[in-house]
Amino acid sequence: MATQASTQTPASAPTVRVGVGCFVTKCENGETFFLLGQRKGSHGSGMWALPGGHLEMCESWDACARREALEECNVELPPDLVHVATINNVFRDSVPIKHYITLVMAPRDPAAAFGGSVR
Repeated sequence: MATQASTQTPASAPTVRVGVGCFVTKCENGETFFLLGQRKGSHGSGMWALPGGHLEMCESWDACARREALEECNVELPPDLVHVATINNVFRDSVPIKHYITLVMAPRDPAAAFGGSVR
């Protein structure tokens, strides 16, 4: 009887995680403002960062960016997001070491990104 190889990674094995961040912008009087949040409770605690988080299984990049902006900032992003950058981060000071690939998304039209208040 043949055995099937497992495609699951053991829980103790190091893995590369995928994160998605998104530029949330507001244009007012000819100026563009960027929304940043101060990280807490995870790697980079205290640092300023774009809204974002982990990509969930089978989730598209743009759906993840819209979900995270809504969860973290109560901001609804337009549906036409575009991929603008990919960042490869290895956090060697973390125990255990962490490795993230972060996909950065942005609204196709920054002027239409959001017009209301954020929380």
